[in-house]
Amino acid sequence: MACIPERLPVFVKGGATKFTELSDAPSSYSGQAGKAVKVKTTEDGLEFGTVVGGKRTATKIVAANDSLDKTLADYVCDGTADQEEINAAINALPTFGGRVLLLEGTYNISAPITILKNNVTLEGQGAGTKLFLVNGSNCSVIKVGNGSTALEGFRIANLKIDGNKGNQTSSSYGIYFYGDEEYLITKSIIENCIVENCLHYGIYLLYSDYNIIRGNQANSNGYAGIHFENASNNTITGNQANSNGNAGIYVGYSYNDIITGNQANSNGNAGIYVSVGVDNIIIGNQAFLNGYYGIYLTTASHNTINDNQAKLNGLDGIYLNGSNNNTIIGNKCRENYNYGLNISDSSSCLNFVVKNYLTGNTAGSFNDSGEGTIKEASTTNDNVV
Repeated sequence: MACIPERLPVFVKGGATKFTELSDAPSSYSGQAGKAVKVKTTEDGLEFGTVVGGKRTATKIVAANDSLDKTLADYVCDGTADQEEINAAINALPTFGGRVLLLEGTYNISAPITILKNNVTLEGQGAGTKLFLVNGSNCSVIKVGNGSTALEGFRIANLKIDGNKGNQTSSSYGIYFYGDEEYLITKSIIENCIVENCLHYGIYLLYSDYNIIRGNQANSNGYAGIHFENASNNTITGNQANSNGNAGIYVGYSYNDIITGNQANSNGNAGIYVSVGVDNIIIGNQAFLNGYYGIYLTTASHNTINDNQAKLNGLDGIYLNGSNNNTIIGNKCRENYNYGLNISDSSSCLNFVVKNYLTGNTAGSFNDSGEGTIKEASTTNDNVV
């Protein structure tokens, strides 16, 4: 048998129904905006005061115009120039940084979301948080830095960017780290984002070092899915960079970058493209069905190309031009429409090429027009052709 209380508390309406009807209350609340009300310590009235420590300062919540529940939001967008509310939330963070949380919904962006303070996180709710670049905006959707300020400690995560490339005409990137030779963007993370349909680059790092780009989908962008320029000591891992106009992943004038475990398929030119790159590590990637090359190296030296798969590319699985002292080991280059591995010219010197699996390629397994290529370290290290 259920236990039934002897008496239930009852709330009876009556008496004063408004604060201004209380005998100790002022006739208006002028000058008390934002204050909290509490019972006086003498228990005979009310008083206004400032709440200390109860307000969120390092986390701001932004709702889209079509977010399902806006009740917890500090800023609510109206569907037009929604970057204004997002930028206001970023600017309201303390000088030491903090987090801006974007609720689900579509945010219409007509100018960049700009981050110019350290240690800021901009995070959505996954694919349900969509940043849409409106027609004719011709700008980056998210821009970190201004080329004249060194910044660090960012995290951009769990959101979707649609660059609306068919309705842009110039200078349009998805996520842009804008550093300079003297003002680097460092120690930051871009993860679990979908960045697609941008006129130029999906993710673009310029003069940006020691960053991590992981678990993103950078597909169907006009030029490259992920583009690094003068950006070194970065890790690019576990991303999809497919169906981009030029390259899936492009590394230019950079060194000591690690490119591992990515898919770079069906891009217009190459899956992975390295130009004037030194001491980069490209390992365990997939480069299938690209217009010309699976992995392309030009004027690149001392790079390590290991355990990648390059298959069904329009020309070569792996292609070297003017590239020296690279180590190419254990790659599987199959069924490409020119060579499996092509060292194309005599200015490519002293490359170390062993234990690769080069079969079923239309023009042949291995073209070696280089100088001093090391093809066998021992009798057991032959390439399989």
